[in-house]
Amino acid sequence: MIKNWDIKLFLTTLIISVFGVVNLLSQQIGLDDLSIVNNQLIFLVIGFIGYYICARIDYSYLKHPQVILLIVAGCFVGLGLVELIGVGPSGQEAVRWIRVGGSFTIQPSEFVKLGSILVLAGLLSMRDRFSEDLVLFIYSFFICGVMFFLLLESHLSMMIVIVLISISTIFLVTRNLYRNLSMIVLVLGGITSMLMIFGEDADFYLPNVSLGIVVACVVAVLFVFLIYSQIGHRVLLTTILVGSLATGFLLSQNTNNEDVFRDYQRRRVLAVINPESLGDDNIENQNFQIQHSQIAIKNGDILGRGFGYGTQSRLRLLPDSDTDFVYASFVEQFGLIGGVGLILSYFFLIGQIVYIAVQNRSNTIGYTLCIGISVKLVIELFGSIGTNVGILPVTGVALPLFTRGGSITIITLGAIGVVQGVKSHE
Repeated sequence: MIKNWDIKLFLTTLIISVFGVVNLLSQQIGLDDLSIVNNQLIFLVIGFIGYYICARIDYSYLKHPQVILLIVAGCFVGLGLVELIGVGPSGQEAVRWIRVGGSFTIQPSEFVKLGSILVLAGLLSMRDRFSEDLVLFIYSFFICGVMFFLLLESHLSMMIVIVLISISTIFLVTRNLYRNLSMIVLVLGGITSMLMIFGEDADFYLPNVSLGIVVACVVAVLFVFLIYSQIGHRVLLTTILVGSLATGFLLSQNTNNEDVFRDYQRRRVLAVINPESLGDDNIENQNFQIQHSQIAIKNGDILGRGFGYGTQSRLRLLPDSDTDFVYASFVEQFGLIGGVGLILSYFFLIGQIVYIAVQNRSNTIGYTLCIGISVKLVIELFGSIGTNVGILPVTGVALPLFTRGGSITIITLGAIGVVQGVKSHE
């Protein structure tokens, strides 16, 4: 038995997982094939076993460079295998999975999402022996490598999620607020200036050369000021500026390159921020998913239509009702009360993780792990529900513990198990 077991963390995780299965079952009522539900139950069993194992592991092993290197190697091997033997759903362009016997597949990028948090926690534990800037400098190379592989997969949404998790976690757990704000300004300013100056061929950007030059000059002045006022951060800030300028330039040149940004990805973004550019026919086709998601949410009203009476999902009018639009499917059946209740359950879960983080603030590894995992859940929650209500493009960000899928389910439960491990090793 694990000491200091946080029963509230476990029960909240279990309750959300059960409601996820109930939602999947409601879409399969009357069908002879319940394999989707059965598979999800298998994933949950595996995931909770992983939860227990992760809770038992002493996370202090992350302070050893050999462990960090092993995680980094695992991340890159997984992403590399996708390029070699990756598969994707029939009829879709996405190739992001590896087949593991029969019909089961794994998505390495989901493991990398957790791996990036583990690597950051391990590296930050070394900042007493090395400077924090050097640690973050090394970590930035790891993230750049991950971004490279995800760009090869054309997995833009996952790349954005991992970068947001990394930046947000660094911002929250490191001590130098001035440096962190400087990093964010340089990244945003560098990328934006390059897109404005060179982005004339980029469909969903609004190039403005004059304004871009002004932004670039402001960034250059800020950079010079930072270099001379913060000598200790010279290498890190220089690397970040050069990297952001290069990233912005490459994005501006490759937005129409089918090997980097697929046509369906551009249409998804345009459908939200500039639908008129698609034309009337394309607007209707591209907004089909979002429109039916909003119809499903509206149909749910206050109390919902009831278990198994979600017409949009049952009649297959709502595409991907068990994955990308699982929240809309749930709200249609259980109404606004059910939808708000589900969100509050996630907030309670995230609140428990943050509380454990605060209790371990003096412990670099434990604190970083808890903050990183809570940030991961917040970004996934916002990304998934934001897509369902139509304020974000269709990104394919999964709703953790609710969306059907083995990789996201097992990794999420494993990540929460890591938090349980931090609590038990206090």
